[in-house]
Amino acid sequence: MPVVAFTFDRLNKFFPGEKLDDILKIVPFIGVDIEGVDNVEVRIEYNPNRPDFASDYGIARAVKGLLGIETGIPEFRLSGRSGCAIKVDMSTRQIRPYIVSLVAKNGKLDDETIKQLIAMQEDLQNVIGRRRLKASIGIHNLDAIKFPVTYTTVQEDFSFTPLGDSDNHTIRHILKEFDVGKQYGYILQKSNAYPIIQDNENNVLSFPPIVNSNLTRIGTATKNLFVEVTANNLEVAEDVLSVMAMALYDAGFEIQTVSTHNSDG
Repeated sequence: MPVVAFTFDRLNKFFPGEKLDDILKIVPFIGVDIEGVDNVEVRIEYNPNRPDFASDYGIARAVKGLLGIETGIPEFRLSGRSGCAIKVDMSTRQIRPYIVSLVAKNGKLDDETIKQLIAMQEDLQNVIGRRRLKASIGIHNLDAIKFPVTYTTVQEDFSFTPLGDSDNHTIRHILKEFDVGKQYGYILQKSNAYPIIQDNENNVLSFPPIVNSNLTRIGTATKNLFVEVTANNLEVAEDVLSVMAMALYDAGFEIQTVSTHNSDG
């Protein structure tokens, strides 16, 4: 069962004026289990059928409902269209045909928020995404991207700088030599072309479902995000994006839509 780590500092921010012991007594009533508690955090085990619990934002939202702090349908508002667009090349249809995305603007990222987003990303990819086979997520620094972006395919000798690296590597090398390539390369083993997302200046954002580019890595200075989900099932992709959108909204971001266009019209 997946586990979310909820630090006591974050608990105090979500529930100012509430006693931590009282909150911990209520937590199991939202249908989760407390796996463990130490002097820094509480670890909460949740059912994979509740992907909205993949971050502490979702847990806090449910607990606030039980406490009567926030009742009724959770608030969520789109702030409009981002003006950003994705062009989808026909070559992706036989490999990983679907892509959905959003823009999240004017937020603040600290180390713990980034940790929560990355943990949520991994849990959603592993559970709903079936270890990235059905869906995978890319979280990018929006300000490093020149739109429109294109979702297309390349050959194995194509190269870019993957996340956490400073050198260019070919697709072939990433799949054979990188841990992430060895772990998830099986998803593309029957493909004779490989999906990538590029911006309008041909900079690579992502090689889904394997690894993002180092160009769009996020950090505490990042204010605006571009989140994309690629998948072999559109419903799964939309479900994953919805969970990401709600968490980012709760984190204080303004959520905007991104238009998607097929290259064949």
